[in-house]
Order: sequence, then C-alpha cells, then structure tokens
Amino acid sequence: MHIKRNHYTVRAEAIRRIEAMLEDLSHRPMPAGVKIKHLTRNWSGGGMRFDIRAGKSVFSAKISGTVAVSDDSVTLDCKLPDIVTLFAAEAKIAECVNGILDNLFPQPPVSVAGR
Repeated sequence: MHIKRNHYTVRAEAIRRIEAMLEDLSHRPMPAGVKIKHLTRNWSGGGMRFDIRAGKSVFSAKISGTVAVSDDSVTLDCKLPDIVTLFAAEAKIAECVNGILDNLFPQPPVSVAGR
C-alpha cells in the first residue's frame, strides 16, 4: 500500500502529529473488533520504520512499513499480509488510513483575495 499526501505544516509538527496518532491508535477501538496488540516504531530524521501486530481473538498479523516525512508531504509504504487482505480489501484499508490522514493534516482553507 502506498499513500502520499501533503501535510500543510512544518516537518517537525507533522512528525509530532503522527506520533500522537500512533499513541492514540493503541488505545482506540478498531473496526470489526480488531485490536492493536503490539506497536513499535523507530525514527531516523524524517523517516520511520514501524511494525504493528494487530488481531482479533487468537489470530494476529504483523504489518511492517515506513513513513517518510519531507518538508511538504507524508508518504506511507507497507505490504499488507495476505491474511489481512482476506478480511479487508486493501482499498478499504487505504480509505481508512486516508481518513486518519485527513484528520491529522486537514487542507487549509482557501483564502479569497479582497474578502
């Protein structure tokens, strides 16, 4: 899965928002009763490697990937395990991730000259 979008802020603030979201993610109820069982991340400059183990009941899957934060954008890359896409289509997962990113990085209002 590859998602790239503008963050409309400075790099340090984008990283801070991502960190806060990841902290919250561990405590937030997920769709279909899925729970985050383990989350690790390692930042190096504007890049982060992550591993998330999520599951339901005795079943779980590990999702690993990277997040790159540039001066103007955030890029997420990860490979979803087949077991995950059996239960939720990659497009549906991408839609959910995009919704989270919409909340983290809202597009600034367009200013109209003369108003």
